[in-house]
Amino acid sequence: MQRDSLWVPERISTALVKVGLGKESIPLLVRETPVPKAAWSKPSERPKAKDHVGSMSVQKRIPEPPAQILLVDDIITRGATALGAASKLAEAFPLAQIRAFAAMRTISDPSDFQSWFNPVIGTVQYSPNTEGTVRRP
Repeated sequence: MQRDSLWVPERISTALVKVGLGKESIPLLVRETPVPKAAWSKPSERPKAKDHVGSMSVQKRIPEPPAQILLVDDIITRGATALGAASKLAEAFPLAQIRAFAAMRTISDPSDFQSWFNPVIGTVQYSPNTEGTVRRP
């Protein structure tokens, strides 16, 4: 993060806690080495989950290991960042239930678009054949 830059996931996380949808907001992960932003990359050049795992570290240990962790992001594309971050946190907190929340999701096929407001519950799965991720929906 550059000094004084807007950190949207942190703002979302803080807002969720403020309205009672979380206990506290703690930045547990730090990006040690940059990876290309998925939204600005060609599909074939987007970073994979393993690239994200290798680029992050757990920056803060907490006294009591959490039972649940909610990863917060602004936009989810294919889910490689979320899966990489979840994998890194699972190494540090193996007993924690880890889930992710994104304020928005990309939709590749225009025929899948239903409305501006269309909350969903979905999954991100690792695909060993391609080393990529599959996000549904």
